[in-house]
Amino acid sequence: MLNYVSTINATLKICWHLVPEDGMIQLGEVVRLSEIHDVDFPLGIHGIEHGSTSQNVPLEVSSWFLMLPMEPSLPRAQFFIMLGFEKITPVLLLLTILLSTAHRIELGLRPSWRCYVLGDRVLRGALAQAFFLPRRLSVKLMLVYSLILLNGFTFSNYAITSLETWLVHPPSGHPIHSWEQMRTLNLKVLIVPSELDSMTKALGEEFTESNSDLFELSKSGNFQDKRLAMDQSYAYPVTCTLWPLLEHAQIRLPKPEFRRSREMVLIPLLIMAMPLPKNSMFHKSLSRYRARTHQSGLYEFWFKRSFNELVALRKIHYKVNDDHQTYRDFEWQDFSYVWLGFVGGTIASSLVLLAEIGYHRWQLN
Repeated sequence: MLNYVSTINATLKICWHLVPEDGMIQLGEVVRLSEIHDVDFPLGIHGIEHGSTSQNVPLEVSSWFLMLPMEPSLPRAQFFIMLGFEKITPVLLLLTILLSTAHRIELGLRPSWRCYVLGDRVLRGALAQAFFLPRRLSVKLMLVYSLILLNGFTFSNYAITSLETWLVHPPSGHPIHSWEQMRTLNLKVLIVPSELDSMTKALGEEFTESNSDLFELSKSGNFQDKRLAMDQSYAYPVTCTLWPLLEHAQIRLPKPEFRRSREMVLIPLLIMAMPLPKNSMFHKSLSRYRARTHQSGLYEFWFKRSFNELVALRKIHYKVNDDHQTYRDFEWQDFSYVWLGFVGGTIASSLVLLAEIGYHRWQLN
């Protein structure tokens, strides 16, 4: 507004006596006070849910959504079961049966489901390990074995790359996608009464009544303080106008504390506009000035610079986590599923060995 006023050779006078010391006043009250006291620019921003008049000056296209606390990272032990080894087990079994059948047909024998002879070769090939091929294989079988080896190298590189990536940037576990998940996690949305009314108009009374246990009403001052401080005790409704500032405040964190919800969108299209009094003489010039600042990139530049101004005013600050450990050695519990598979495989192999010994002695007798 200061830059706009300077372009029309005017002086800007701010009516501080109409501004409340704590919190904010509603848009309707802003417009009413501006009409009573002959204010030229009632400094308020509203969206399409409040209606639109010919005296509105649209500023930007936005949306209204929830910003959610970032889910905790998955423990390291679960990285090994995320690789999907269990998904290739049916493929390995099928390949083993097919190769065993192909070998028996080449020898002039009947097909059989017994494939334990080739099980070791197929498993080693899928795990990119060396194994001995039988002699005098046909070209088709050699092609099949080469494809198994190639698949094994590919999957092995994929597994190693995924583990290295997850160790540096651990993935988040069970992201929140619905209101039911919020209810399960006992996570509430902190909101002011006026925004709850706007949500009711946008989503319907049935929605707000059925999810009334998820909303906690708060005073405007307390709401603004907690949202700007990014208190992880709650989720908060936010627009695309404020979210870039909050997102920028988390760039010094190794992992953001809040994320934007792509699923829980309250109003997908929100045209932010500045209301002017009826028959305002500044409507055309202000609309022209707004268009020029957008086209020249000044609007985006001023918006980015506003973050530093808010930091100087101590309204927002960079989030820093001094307790975060950038490096941590592996521990025994990190390999719990690996040890479980190793112990289970050892017990199964021992039982099979005892069964074979018992069967061999029974055959001798």
